[in-house]
Amino acid sequence: MVDINRFDNMFLINAPAGSGKTTYIENTIINLLAKYPNRKILSITYTNRAKEELNSRINSKNVIIDTIHSFLSGFVALYFSKTEVINLYLEVFENKIEAMIDNGEEESKNARYIDKFGKLDFKTVKNNLHRIFYNEQSYSSYYYGGLSHDDMIFFCRKMFEKFEVLKKRLSSKYEYIFIDEYQDTSADVLYIFYQSVVNTKSKLYLLGDKMQEIYSNYDGSFNTILSKFNQDDSLHTNYRCSFNIVRVLNNLYNDENFFQEPNEAREKVNPTVVITNDFSEFFMEQFKDYVQLYLFNRERFEKIGAGDLYSALSDMKAYKFPSQYTPVDVLTDTTNDNPDKLFRILFCVCDFIKMISMAAYGRSIQLAREKKKIFNSRFTDIKLHDDKIVFSDKVKKLKEVYDTSAMVIQEFCEFLTDNEYCNEDIFLPFLEDTEYENVLKVSLSQLNALYTYLGKPSVSTQHGVKGEGHNNVCFIAEDSTRNPIVYMYEFFKLLCAGDINLTDFQNFYYDYVSDMKSIDLTYLKPARTYKEHEDEYLKFAQYVKDKYKDNKYFSFCQQEYYDKYLNNPNSTNAKGCFKATKIKGILWAYKLFYVGCSRAKENLVIVVDENKIASYGKEFIKRMISIGFDVKGRELYGEKNRDSYGRVY
Repeated sequence: MVDINRFDNMFLINAPAGSGKTTYIENTIINLLAKYPNRKILSITYTNRAKEELNSRINSKNVIIDTIHSFLSGFVALYFSKTEVINLYLEVFENKIEAMIDNGEEESKNARYIDKFGKLDFKTVKNNLHRIFYNEQSYSSYYYGGLSHDDMIFFCRKMFEKFEVLKKRLSSKYEYIFIDEYQDTSADVLYIFYQSVVNTKSKLYLLGDKMQEIYSNYDGSFNTILSKFNQDDSLHTNYRCSFNIVRVLNNLYNDENFFQEPNEAREKVNPTVVITNDFSEFFMEQFKDYVQLYLFNRERFEKIGAGDLYSALSDMKAYKFPSQYTPVDVLTDTTNDNPDKLFRILFCVCDFIKMISMAAYGRSIQLAREKKKIFNSRFTDIKLHDDKIVFSDKVKKLKEVYDTSAMVIQEFCEFLTDNEYCNEDIFLPFLEDTEYENVLKVSLSQLNALYTYLGKPSVSTQHGVKGEGHNNVCFIAEDSTRNPIVYMYEFFKLLCAGDINLTDFQNFYYDYVSDMKSIDLTYLKPARTYKEHEDEYLKFAQYVKDKYKDNKYFSFCQQEYYDKYLNNPNSTNAKGCFKATKIKGILWAYKLFYVGCSRAKENLVIVVDENKIASYGKEFIKRMISIGFDVKGRELYGEKNRDSYGRVY
């Protein structure tokens, strides 16, 4: 029976880890080109790396492969100087512009504007704003029309909603649209494409895996529409992981709709949980042939020798909660997908220096020429033998400064431009921006230490390996109470408490967050304003408690906070009650654990802190075995070590 409520031109394709999403997109596009050689196709990838990979496989002028920010900014740039669009910009961001004008913390930015235009008020900003642009930064320059990563997407949605011509232009230009990693795509982006293709002949394909949603881009607000997508097609075969690892992944997902089949039936080594209180370098040495997945947080960066870098980025408005990106995202991504333009440049310079240290002069010159927006063209203009000597001398000096200098990052940036390694204006926006003031004061040695650490083949971040596969993976189970918030050991406890699955847990999270948005929580502080609204908050708390009284996730994550508040009403207990921090921290741990496990092709080891599971150790061992792990360290709980088949070893 045909579902008349289901879209016939929109498709949701579930594609779990290792199922070959890129290959699916590639084959589908190639087949479409063979059948309809003149039709236009758009494929949106999540990263530049994925874009480059797909571009290397498909060579057709009728196929556009791009990242979402690059595509949308280019698509709407034609309209950014239109009066109607500028007026919409001023309408959408008026409150933020007014807030900046009144904010004493923006004194230096305001002073620069006054120096340039004579005065600063909303009317002056309006009169001097003649175009909008995507500034490729994590923060917006509201006075000048510069849109950040987040604001550009948000404003694009507003443009598409207001100007019908944009939707018509998109759907008429592209007959097939593919969006990879939809679960990490913001609802604003999904709405843009949905609104553009609905009731048209164009077809929209979303591919992804909600278990791998480990960024904060998607908020669940698109789920009602998403449920109407055609979901008949899915990818079930895992081409990456061994039979035994696939078994673990299926048990973790615990949803028959997302069941994976291994590519081969041959069983290999069982995944293993190691329970220990020894995290010394000597202990971890036994996993030297494994990619070791750590949770990166303040403590990790301090251990690396880059703690000041983390602190400086944490103080930037762009990376404070609830921003899409965190300091971890900036400090662990050495690719061109890094959300911060300054660090994209700095890591690119580090790449160049690394090539020099390896005597890979040809590759270094090629990199500099490819990144001509960063590197001074005169620096790599080598025609004669004497040019080679000059180049050799200059790069030796650069490496010496990078390795031994006591410079801070600002001095290093100035050194790069003063000595014509980099274009003279490349660092100017950051040198003039007070947001970067503390970052620029950090020692260059910290950048060096961080880059060196990230370059170790045996070390990676738990979310940074997404999309990758490694023969041997060692996942170190850790908590983080700072951004990113991850409650791995609370997740383990929840896993032991009963039957859970990702779909139910995530739906609860979305519903709960939606409930919290339905009430104004600004009156919780100070105490006086709380007292004036206490009856309203108590009524709301009772409503939420009653609504979720039979929900296992609410019982585990939030019940105690609601009981505490209802029994002892005050502003402190109310704030603890209405936060979704614990839910999010456990949910993110769930996903990170799954993503970490799904990176392993052959061998998977989970290292667990004995002290952190002390209260539920026996239950934890039993649960891990039922999922498909062998467990080492059972003797700590008076039990013999057994594998997942009950065999003693």
